[in-house]
Amino acid sequence: MKLYHGTDDNELNLTEVTGKIDGWNIFYGMFFSTSLASAESHGDTIFETEISEDEIIEASALAYNEQTASIIKELYYDISDEEVETLIELASENESEYNCDAERFAEILSVEEEFVGWEYQNVAGYIAEKLGYKAVKCHDEHGTSYLVLPGNKIYRKGE
Repeated sequence: MKLYHGTDDNELNLTEVTGKIDGWNIFYGMFFSTSLASAESHGDTIFETEISEDEIIEASALAYNEQTASIIKELYYDISDEEVETLIELASENESEYNCDAERFAEILSVEEEFVGWEYQNVAGYIAEKLGYKAVKCHDEHGTSYLVLPGNKIYRKGE
C-alpha cells in the first residue's frame, strides 16, 4: 500500500520515519494517507512509503490483542488495572478522550493535559511496534490515516 505524508517544511530531509522530536514531531511516527490530496493539504513537500497491509494494525484491533495490557503495564508503571483497560479503549479508539479523567491520564502519560488526546495515538503506536507492526490505521479529521512507526523508509515523492 502506497502512503503519502505532506509537510510545508521544504528543508526536511528524511530517509526514514522518526520518533518524537522536541520542537518538531510530537508523535511517535508520522501520519500518512492513501490520498495524495490529503497529504498535499499539509504542504508541498510530499514523502511516500510503501507498507503491506498485513504490517498495519487497525487501532480498534489493539483492544482484542492478548498482549496489549502487558505492554501498557511495561510502558506505564503507576497504573491500575482499571486505568489499563481505559487506556486500551482510548488507544484503540473505542472510547472518547472526553469520557475519561484527562488530568489523571496526563499524569500517567507524562504530557500536558491538552495533549492527552494526541498521546493516545502515540500509545497505539508503541503497542503496535511491540506487536511487530509497522503502522497503525487510525481515524482523524481526514477519515483514515496511518501512523507509520519509526524506522520505516520514506522517500520524497518523485525521487
